[in-house]
Amino acid sequence: MNRRRTQIKLLFLILFSTLMVFFRNPDAVFGITAIITLISLLKLNFLNVKNRLISLFFVSLLIIIFQLLFGLTTSLYLRLFQGLTAALRLLSLSLLVFLFTETTSVTEIVSAFSFLPPKLNLMITISFSLIPVILKEISTIRVAQQSRGLPLKGIYMFRSIFPLLIPLLSRTLTRAEQIAIVLQTKGFKDA
Repeated sequence: MNRRRTQIKLLFLILFSTLMVFFRNPDAVFGITAIITLISLLKLNFLNVKNRLISLFFVSLLIIIFQLLFGLTTSLYLRLFQGLTAALRLLSLSLLVFLFTETTSVTEIVSAFSFLPPKLNLMITISFSLIPVILKEISTIRVAQQSRGLPLKGIYMFRSIFPLLIPLLSRTLTRAEQIAIVLQTKGFKDA
């Protein structure tokens, strides 16, 4: 029963995400974004939603700036309008996925994919199980870099991406190699 409920939630997530891409009415996009934000604030931890909204604010601001700078074939008002609409779509889709992942355990999400072939199911299981590990690695690398004197706040935030990204990429590739070795020793065939 729990698996069926998770599959229905997943189906709703996919359908709603597809509909959000095709919505052309900006009032509908704004209304849906407001509803999803309100539901997220009511259902989830306020600090988690606040942190998600802050990170999405910077991404949304970049989308609006890029739309203003590179959409020179249309008027300034239309470029701003399109940038805001795209930013609201991104915000609503991200909050919807965040709402789904915060209200559904990893075990339930993985069991919802049980209808898939075993190799694809294994791939999804490994991917979902590595997300918390990678997030923990990011915080560990961030603390290590801060202890070495790397400023991670304010204007230095963009300059500090590479000192965080390169060790994270190295650790992630090492972990992927270890998983591949374990799968080979357990007899998992790739074909």
